Amino acid sequence: MAAGEERAALPRRPRGRPRKALGDDNERSATRERLIRIGLEVLSETGWDATGIARVLDAAEVPKGSFYHYFASKDDFGLAVVAAYEAYFSERLARSFGHAELPLAQQLAAFIDAGRRGLIKYAFRRGCIVGNLGQELGGVNPAFRAALAGVFERWEAGLAGALAAAQARGELSGALDPAAAARFFWMGWEGAVLRAKLAASVQPIDDFETGYFQYLNLPSAPHGERPLDLPSTSPSE
Repeated sequence: MAAGEERAALPRRPRGRPRKALGDDNERSATRERLIRIGLEVLSETGWDATGIARVLDAAEVPKGSFYHYFASKDDFGLAVVAAYEAYFSERLARSFGHAELPLAQQLAAFIDAGRRGLIKYAFRRGCIVGNLGQELGGVNPAFRAALAGVFERWEAGLAGALAAAQARGELSGALDPAAAARFFWMGWEGAVLRAKLAASVQPIDDFETGYFQYLNLPSAPHGERPLDLPSTSPSE
């Protein structure tokens, strides 16, 4: 066989970058999700400045030099945590307020009680990540301000829909503005969660619940008789 024929018989070397192993993308995605999950736990207990990336990496058993393989920056990581928290909380809101066949009082009581039980479960160490980051970063970081404001707006819209549905059923006054009542709820709820953490007591949650029910002119919250099973699976509340 001639030299030229011998070279032609050899398998050609593929051009470009070598292919990744089939599991590489899945492994990277799984590691990224693990970092976000741990970030949810850490950020629910500590402030943004106090959250060291090294702590998150250690808990996830990820080498310290690998962080930027998964996130462009610490802000990118934080925004991914916010998005994950909103995704979880959206499901919780749907479980609480997606039952038009139930009276609004029962829907509200179920949501509030899930938060109450979550605070007790985590010994008042964990709170709402959106509220926590909003207080710390809302005035100084435009990216976080926009993201967190958007989360609150979507939460308010979801609750406003439930209030409007209850209004259509005749449970609430026709003079009530559902959008304003929803904004009032979230402002009060975030403050109640903060005060509960400071006091290590659910009394602020109880006080908020009583006050909001009076504001809506609803019957007293049905303590001890929760119509929805809402386990506190959140990494925070």
